[in-house]
Amino acid sequence: MAARVAVPPCAIQRQADLSGWAGDNGAVTPGWLVRAGWTGWRRELGWLLIAVALVRPCLASVPWAGAEMPFQDPTPEMLAQQAKDVRAAEALMLAGWAVGLCVLTAGVWLIVWGRHLARRSAQPGASRSA
Repeated sequence: MAARVAVPPCAIQRQADLSGWAGDNGAVTPGWLVRAGWTGWRRELGWLLIAVALVRPCLASVPWAGAEMPFQDPTPEMLAQQAKDVRAAEALMLAGWAVGLCVLTAGVWLIVWGRHLARRSAQPGASRSA
């Protein structure tokens, strides 16, 4: 009984010619999926991290925008509390932007590295290391 391997939709078009890609028992090997155009987890995770990196700074800016709203007829105590809240919100916003930049960098690196591995494995005689 042949083992079943999940085939992504992009590889379904290429199933017509499996000669040379089948394993010893006739089943399609996971290495065939990489050669058929499946990008692997690195590129998908990279795009997800880029999306998170773009949303994270926006969410970190929300408390700062709320703290910046002025009170109507404030007392000196209210102004002092607002100044303290603004400083805390600015620190949180800067930390959010820094985290977003780090996540963006990691996402771009994963996409580039995933493409590099895909190109290297597509070359004849190249060994693939993950």
